[in-house]
Amino acid sequence: MAKRRVETPFWRIFGSAIPAVARMVVVAHDLRWVSQEEGRTAVANDVEVLGMRLLRALNEEAIGDPETAVLAEDVARRARFDYGSENFDAALEYLLRCGYLKSHYIVGGEAYMITPEGLEKLAK
Repeated sequence: MAKRRVETPFWRIFGSAIPAVARMVVVAHDLRWVSQEEGRTAVANDVEVLGMRLLRALNEEAIGDPETAVLAEDVARRARFDYGSENFDAALEYLLRCGYLKSHYIVGGEAYMITPEGLEKLAK
């Protein structure tokens, strides 16, 4: 009788070793973001598109001023994301990892500021 091979998803094996809401992994030469909660994937190009949408919304909310911190909920609303949704979280994580945003705490909650790199990306 032949043994049956059972494959375990990588996040079950390495989940505790890499604590993160979203992880970038290479799957068959294709960069993907993997969500811990639901195991869904979004191709990196899609994450970049979502990230640029969020970056433009943050720039509009801050009126183009890199010194202005903007609440994450306001940016999500302007970019037409549900605050805390998987798409919002993936876009935000992408922008933070690329250095286009930096986190900032203000009274009222989680806020972000656009970096000079983020302004350069928008200018392209």
